[in-house]
Amino acid sequence: MTPLSIMLLNIAIMASCDAVDDDYIPGPIMPPETPEEIVPPITNPQEGEMYDSYHGLVMCGYQGWFACSGDGSQYGSSWPHYSDKWHFPRIFQPGVGRNGVDLWPDVTEYEITYEASAFTLPDGTAPRIFSSYDESTVNLHFKWMKEYGISGVFMQRFASQVNNPVAKELSDKVLASAMKASNQYDRAICMMYDLVGLGSECSVDVFIEDIRKVSQQYNLFDREAGQKYYLYHNGKPLIALVSVDENINYTIADAQKITDACQEMGFSVMISCPTYWRKGGGDVPFGTAALHALIRDCDILTPWYVGRYDHDGTAGAHGGKFSVFKEQVVKGDKQWLDQNGVEFAPLCFAGYSDRNQHPNNKVFKRAGGDFFWSQVYNSVELGCKMIYVAMFDEMDEGTAIFKCLRQSEVPSNEYWNEYYVVFKDGVYSRSTVPVEVTGNGNWCRKASELGITFTGIEDNLQSDHYLWLAGQAGKMLRREIPLSAKQPVRQ
Repeated sequence: MTPLSIMLLNIAIMASCDAVDDDYIPGPIMPPETPEEIVPPITNPQEGEMYDSYHGLVMCGYQGWFACSGDGSQYGSSWPHYSDKWHFPRIFQPGVGRNGVDLWPDVTEYEITYEASAFTLPDGTAPRIFSSYDESTVNLHFKWMKEYGISGVFMQRFASQVNNPVAKELSDKVLASAMKASNQYDRAICMMYDLVGLGSECSVDVFIEDIRKVSQQYNLFDREAGQKYYLYHNGKPLIALVSVDENINYTIADAQKITDACQEMGFSVMISCPTYWRKGGGDVPFGTAALHALIRDCDILTPWYVGRYDHDGTAGAHGGKFSVFKEQVVKGDKQWLDQNGVEFAPLCFAGYSDRNQHPNNKVFKRAGGDFFWSQVYNSVELGCKMIYVAMFDEMDEGTAIFKCLRQSEVPSNEYWNEYYVVFKDGVYSRSTVPVEVTGNGNWCRKASELGITFTGIEDNLQSDHYLWLAGQAGKMLRREIPLSAKQPVRQ
């Protein structure tokens, strides 16, 4: 550069500096703007539309396992799931260990009912109950689902039923009624196979073959030809496998084989496994590596949370209050699943009570619906897109959300003669005379001293309150009503 060029450049720089405001401070360098991500709203299928996704749905478990003497089922004169589970022959009478339910149904709207003559209502009459074997019973339940805005149900089918002709006949009959009612009331329906009984009462191959037969019988892979409202997810019909566990009768490897078979058939798969699946311990005494591998292979997980927490910390639940359990377990579960590409369907339950069969257990109070609503609210607040409710009709363990008698309306649970309840090495039994027992935690007590009564819906609520609340839960999930920690007020 020549001397003249350098002089001219210096003059230009000085002139530029003189033009600059000494007080000016340049702002921070900002990254280029990117369009804000638009999250599509979760919508509910309109009437007549198919269920192409679990997103936005509140689905309930449906047992359909109650039968009555005289209903025409192969159970004959017995009362399955109303009766006790301690001794053979089964009995259905008042008293701890003499019956198998904690809740009683409100049968006002049922077409067919049966007298439970051994029991007495507060007005001195005998209560009446329903049988799941009757098509009209199942039809009414689906009618309620539509009326209250509940999306649909997972139909429970147990390994213990598949290879038992009597139990299978009831399951087949209920399933046929439910498939028909699903189409009539456009409610979502999905098969839920429970592994309980696998190995001891049914082989893995027989179990898989039953899944295949049911899918063919109801054309689950062609909704136009059969079940129009069968639930699909990720472009495929969904199937749920529950009680995925490791025990003396079956293994995680067995569950993996069943999962692989379902996927080969063309299903998307949801599984339910023990509560502490992520870290192990508690109800997962076995290693978690194989379980985690199985979960990663699936589309959806719904861990079993019933009885693990309560509303106020008074029931002695393993996880304490739900607010604590959420922080210690639920948040971590969702984070792990998000990181591994598996969707989360948190389980919510209205309450829990099975003291007629397990007197040592506690009652998990419903708190007028606040307990259920807090679980739903926190699940939605965490960003969950689907809810699983346990259960629609489970009176055995007191989780049912369908219409039940209120507390002042339930029958007496007092037996007419004194007897003894024995708990020894984890097993309950009845005795007409005192039994001497030793060992930590074992006991023998008069049944009357246990003071165990039937559980009813709170007297200040209508018998359909939990049906209504489940419908409202779906609305909050889809943001049709505001997200609120306080349950809505019923008009």
